[in-house]
Amino acid sequence: MKRQRLPLALQNLFLYTFGVILNLHAGSGPGPGFLEGFSGWAVLVVLNQAVNGLLVSAVMKCGSRITRLFIVPCSLVVNAVLSLVLLQLQLTAVFILATLLNGLVVCLYYGSP
Repeated sequence: MKRQRLPLALQNLFLYTFGVILNLHAGSGPGPGFLEGFSGWAVLVVLNQAVNGLLVSAVMKCGSRITRLFIVPCSLVVNAVLSLVLLQLQLTAVFILATLLNGLVVCLYYGSP
């Protein structure tokens, strides 16, 4: 793949497609199925993490260095809110304080002087 003059995104598409086909083929043999034992929640978690990864990569490609530093805490807050809504997660006071501080930092940095 490295010697071909294809765009990187297309090379990645070929490699990931090959990986998916190989894994589906390996899981289709005798015995339990490839996804047996996983609930719909597991699929939602995987899809959520995939979308988060795509969003983070888009911000990292187009954003500044400071913006990149805000990605991780903001993604943690988004995941916590989703867990709160979907899984009835109990948030602690420390997490709420960290979230407020993260919001304050974003307001201080991006707010008008």
